[in-house]
Amino acid sequence: MEFANLAQGLELETRVQDHYKDSTIKIWESIEEVQLNCNEKFDLITSFHVFEHLIDPITTLKSLTSLLKQGGEIIIEVPSSDDALLTLYKSDSFSKFTYWSQHLFLFNQQTISELVKKANLKLNWVEQVQRYGLSNHLYWLSNNFPGGQKKWNFLNSNLLDELYAKQLASVGKCDTIMASISIK
Repeated sequence: MEFANLAQGLELETRVQDHYKDSTIKIWESIEEVQLNCNEKFDLITSFHVFEHLIDPITTLKSLTSLLKQGGEIIIEVPSSDDALLTLYKSDSFSKFTYWSQHLFLFNQQTISELVKKANLKLNWVEQVQRYGLSNHLYWLSNNFPGGQKKWNFLNSNLLDELYAKQLASVGKCDTIMASISIK
């Protein structure tokens, strides 16, 4: 297993920044602060469920590339607008849950590709990821509410969830999209 020589974080949410004050990892408060004060470039930058909240994801993506080493990559994970609960099962309650005011964007494989293209970057790969299993989906459809993986845990099965995720991925209906992006 390989470990990082340097790990740093970026937390834009001011309400939780104090939580990280005692961390052994340096936490920056803005991309501009990192650009001005950090003398390091990074091999890998990750962003999990952030880009859907950004006012200008293209500019943010471009800014992050200024922090990459040559050959480095950015991995982003975002909710998918092609989620089976939205597009296949057409769950109204899940739609209302998903399209809340803090989600400014939802992405799919095509819009991730467009985002990267508009930022003049290279899309290395896009992958479908299913974070929630069949019990969660069935509970949404039956009760119009999340938490099925806890409430109906008798349906939780690694094999069942693996097969369900594989089937959803084969038709592009997973709840999450991951993408690897690099400088051209």
